[in-house]
Amino acid sequence: MADLRMVERVLEKFAEVNPDMTLPAIRTMIHTINNPGLTQRDLEVYMELSNAGSSRNVSFWAEIRGTSDRRPGLQYMTRTEDPADRRYRLLHLTAKGRRFAEELKEL
Repeated sequence: MADLRMVERVLEKFAEVNPDMTLPAIRTMIHTINNPGLTQRDLEVYMELSNAGSSRNVSFWAEIRGTSDRRPGLQYMTRTEDPADRRYRLLHLTAKGRRFAEELKEL
């Protein structure tokens, strides 16, 4: 039962950020916290998402939601061009994202 209470606290913490958050968005953040610097492609493979699905979830957390509308995202994550291979985007937490990750770890 204690494990389920922790899961509930974690989900409540995500709901504080956005009450309409989806499970794929939550998994995107958790996987990025656990794997700093992973590529968006790595995330697609791990979560079994299409490129569009992965992009949508990363955009939710990113500084800018997308290239077409340029709406602000939650600013918890950045995606930058991989200097070794410009076809890939590297995912990192912002200072805001790192603070959120620490809050999760303290639960």
